[in-house]
Amino acid sequence: MNAAVCSASATSIAVVAWFPWTHVVIGAEAGRPTWEVLHPGLFLRSILPFQGRLYATVAKGDSRKIMQLYPRSPHPVLAHVPNNFGDPSLCSYFLVESGGRVLLAIRHLTAQHCGVEPFQQNAYKLFALDIDRGELIPVNCLGGRALFLSRDRSLSVSARDLPSVNSNSIYFSLHRDPVVVHSVRTGFSERLAVSCQIHDGKDRIRPSVRLSPLLTIF
Repeated sequence: MNAAVCSASATSIAVVAWFPWTHVVIGAEAGRPTWEVLHPGLFLRSILPFQGRLYATVAKGDSRKIMQLYPRSPHPVLAHVPNNFGDPSLCSYFLVESGGRVLLAIRHLTAQHCGVEPFQQNAYKLFALDIDRGELIPVNCLGGRALFLSRDRSLSVSARDLPSVNSNSIYFSLHRDPVVVHSVRTGFSERLAVSCQIHDGKDRIRPSVRLSPLLTIF
């Protein structure tokens, strides 16, 4: 089960819960003696609490859309996700808060397959969600920020505060590639673990990292 705290009103909160294998969203509000079913039959892909509300990407057949799960609305569908990235079942969709706005990151397969590593067959398209207008606006640059994307939770961090993180980049994982960094500017992806690898499973390929005496004091 996953849950998020949302704003039921200016003075009260609500807890909204959803389940990985049951397509239902339920909520508990102040003054209500029981939980209430908010949305039955939804296949949720990515969920994001943002400014007291709860948003999600929802899959139905070959279509993908962004919905407001809470507070409930007579028009919960905010935007339809473009369906021009190939088979939607082979794409991954991530909602992430970045710099005070909601971003949608779509990971899709490229046309390059021969002689290319599996992690290099993935590309990304970014959109900013205009909640008021219900539009997805293409984003071509993250500026000084970087995204860390996963199914459970996605983060946006400032590369200026973290010098070891590449700005304008997307970090993600695949089954055989624990950490891959994708440059939004160039569209090129590379394994981050290659530069950190100490051995190849058989022989040592570079020396281990040794902390200096100054660092070991703390």
